[in-house]
Amino acid sequence: PDYTNDIERNQVYLLVNCAGYEVIPEPFQRIQPGGRNDYYMMYMRGGSLAVTTGDNAETLTLSPGHLFIFPPHTFFRYEPVGPESVQYLWVHFTGYGAADLLTDCALPLLTPCSVGFPDEAEEKSQELFNVFLHRDPCMDTAAVSRLMDICVLFGRTLYLQRESASLTKQSHRLHTTLTYIHENISAPLTIPMLAEMEHLGVSRYRALFHEIFGVSPMVYITRLRIQQSLTYLQQTDLSIARIASSVGYEDPLYFSRVFRRMFGFSPKEYRNRLTQEIL
Repeated sequence: PDYTNDIERNQVYLLVNCAGYEVIPEPFQRIQPGGRNDYYMMYMRGGSLAVTTGDNAETLTLSPGHLFIFPPHTFFRYEPVGPESVQYLWVHFTGYGAADLLTDCALPLLTPCSVGFPDEAEEKSQELFNVFLHRDPCMDTAAVSRLMDICVLFGRTLYLQRESASLTKQSHRLHTTLTYIHENISAPLTIPMLAEMEHLGVSRYRALFHEIFGVSPMVYITRLRIQQSLTYLQQTDLSIARIASSVGYEDPLYFSRVFRRMFGFSPKEYRNRLTQEIL
């Protein structure tokens, strides 16, 4: 990085001091005893770095796909881990709005964030580099715009990761009833019974189920039953009444009404269409 352009500008909202793509094949060590005057964002693309930073001089390992942000005036030292070439994208920025930008995008300081390799990361970084290459009259504004795009991209990536992890964790919370539903699709299934199996109240069970799967428990069960009925209609010659019973509907007429609401035609009509297609 160009350490000569190490400027703190608190009289402007945001300013990108410089940006680039570092590829270092040989061993090295970089030390900033007092840190930089600006924010330093690093996005690892290859190799690994051992980073020592902060008041406690804690050593962390940055691997490919990690994002790391050094705040101003904070000691840091880093060096390669292993023989691989170290590659990373970097941005130095300052301004009284810098902290707010990172807070709004929920990008933490001095914490390795595994953002992976979003499709747009390379593209948006290259756009930022091009701003400094062309250096037109709107350079500062264009650079800040690209920086904000990058922060939003990584912020959204981390948000989606947290949401996915949360939903996965919560879906495990309903593992007992999900397993029961799939293994007993032909049996009577009621919400109070399922809620009791998870030691939850009916309202809480419904709310949690909808939060995870985007539909109510009964809609989920209905879709599962009708999907199973399609398999029977396609692969067996069982009667409509027998299929209805096999997927949890004792009344074949009610089963046919549910099927029609979902597809616009009855189970019998669906089977006839399959027969005509084969012929």
